[in-house]
Amino acid sequence: MKMELIKQHAGVYGLNRCLNVLGVAKSTYYYQLRRDEPLSKYEHLRAVITKIIAENPAYGYRRIKHELLGLGIVLNHKPLRTLLKAWGLTLHRKIKRKVKSGIATILDELGERVNLLRGMGAPQLFEVVFSDITEIRYAYGKVYLGASLEAVSKRLIGSSVAKSPDSGLVVGVCRQAKAYLKKMGIDLSGVIFHQDQGSVYTSYDYVGELVKDCVKISYSRVGTPSDNPEMESFFGRLKDEWADVFAAAQSESEVIKLIKEALSYYNERRRHSSIDYLAPDDFIKRELTAATV
Repeated sequence: MKMELIKQHAGVYGLNRCLNVLGVAKSTYYYQLRRDEPLSKYEHLRAVITKIIAENPAYGYRRIKHELLGLGIVLNHKPLRTLLKAWGLTLHRKIKRKVKSGIATILDELGERVNLLRGMGAPQLFEVVFSDITEIRYAYGKVYLGASLEAVSKRLIGSSVAKSPDSGLVVGVCRQAKAYLKKMGIDLSGVIFHQDQGSVYTSYDYVGELVKDCVKISYSRVGTPSDNPEMESFFGRLKDEWADVFAAAQSESEVIKLIKEALSYYNERRRHSSIDYLAPDDFIKRELTAATV
């Protein structure tokens, strides 16, 4: 502000008098003048940039830069950001604040009680289902695998692959898992579906899909991956054994085909030490046969 006043009145009242009145040392004035000098060459752009911001209040400096390019003005982002700050040109973008859904609010109020598995003891076959999403990379991109795993048999009872980890992905996996349980003659009201508190799992679409069949819903505590160890373990094994195969896939369709092969192998042939070195499908057959004897 003092520099502007000195510049405005020095011609009329003299530089020394202005410096004395405003209490600015001559060395300070010339130092500031030298420092501000590079900005002065952009002064002709002030009105242009001000107009761009007024007409495009949602623009950040990157879009302002391209708007200038459209006018034939080349200006790097670094001096542009410096000019915006020096000229006090505030960007008028509205910051969208995340609004918690009703479901997320309820979970906050429940605190640690959201995890129905804590202190539960060993589950029975088809009593608990774990769900989660993981990212799988291939040669030219990535896809997301959503999965639901039966706790005792370690069988994958629902899975789907998509480009985006959205609610549509997890709802599709949930429907597969419920269909499998119904086929096995399981009363869904006695089943607990457990997952983390990611936005897709607290969405109205996903929760509604479970509630309509009276399924019990359990969540990991916020920031506690150890509350969903079965999925951490499953995805870890899958990537340890198949990551190189997936990485070599040359297209999305190819990696999806490979993922399906890996999951079929996991359910039908891969032996698991936690279930007497049987494959999940064989373990389930054994348990159901023993139950009918």
